Amino acid sequence: MKSNTNEAKAKINAHILSYFEPENYGNDAPAIDNLRDQMKAFDYMPTAYNGGHYMVEGGTFLTYTQDMTNFLNSLGINPDGKEYPDHKIFEQYCHLIARQIAELMEF
Repeated sequence: MKSNTNEAKAKINAHILSYFEPENYGNDAPAIDNLRDQMKAFDYMPTAYNGGHYMVEGGTFLTYTQDMTNFLNSLGINPDGKEYPDHKIFEQYCHLIARQIAELMEF
């Protein structure tokens, strides 16, 4: 499966929004609103993609390479179970999360 399928995008969106659930923010706002509020802190970034990428690099989401590997594998985008160097796993995780944050910000 490719990372740009609707199924993969839905899993990535769910992953992102799970970090912004109301119980994590002490409010009643939907997760998407909490994400949008968080993204306001990055309004100096040229794009939502850049802001999302910065959030991933800063540790807002998964921080351990093995956790990132497990998440990426759960998307079904590595059916052969190929192993990648840590920096490639990190780059792919950052890109996919940032891409979906940018897409979520369009709605």
